[in-house]
Amino acid sequence: MELSDSCLVQSCCMMATERALYVDEWVPLGIWGAFLVFFHVSEFCLASYYHPPSPFSVGNMPWRSCLFSIPYLVVTSIVILEFCLEAVYWRESKGLLPVVCAGASLMLVGECIRKTAMVTAAKSFTHDIALEGSASHVLITDGVYGICRHPGYMGWFIWVVGGQVLLTNPVSFIIQALITWLFFYQRIQFEERHLLSIFGQEYSHYKEAVYFSGIPFVKGIKQDSCK
Repeated sequence: MELSDSCLVQSCCMMATERALYVDEWVPLGIWGAFLVFFHVSEFCLASYYHPPSPFSVGNMPWRSCLFSIPYLVVTSIVILEFCLEAVYWRESKGLLPVVCAGASLMLVGECIRKTAMVTAAKSFTHDIALEGSASHVLITDGVYGICRHPGYMGWFIWVVGGQVLLTNPVSFIIQALITWLFFYQRIQFEERHLLSIFGQEYSHYKEAVYFSGIPFVKGIKQDSCK
């Protein structure tokens, strides 16, 4: 009888521990969805604030600043599909509380870094790469830009990776990390070529002073290649 009671207590303790370590398998998807909505709405709002459209032309609203594209929507659909399939057929892989907290924390950190970069750069921050100089386009070198050259990209990269940690999507983690890294590798190369042509020695000195681009293993364009 005592042995039976002891087994019952151990079983209850194990169940309580398991419940404490896990949340419902669909909770991570809801948290990720909330982050996703906030990210895109805030991108649009900040872009509209710093680059307001003409009040008489609705067509000039910066809808591109919502940052939606067909490839992005395809990848996002794959992310959701993977999560749903694994939540149905591999439930124990979803909802581990420490993993959920780690992923949500990464997304929050990434979001804060990116929005800090946008606010710091203000009118100099645009979603489309500036190909020519303008009166409102100045080189920002202070704040988060004194730590890395592309804090907005760094924040987005952390946000993307954190999202897949939150969802515990092993396949999408690899796919999104690789695609996002390749995207920023090419974009930084392209953007820094134009920054060097616009700001010249000013950007050259800044690039030497701030070595880290913001994306791991991406050094940016070699200045010799622009000569």
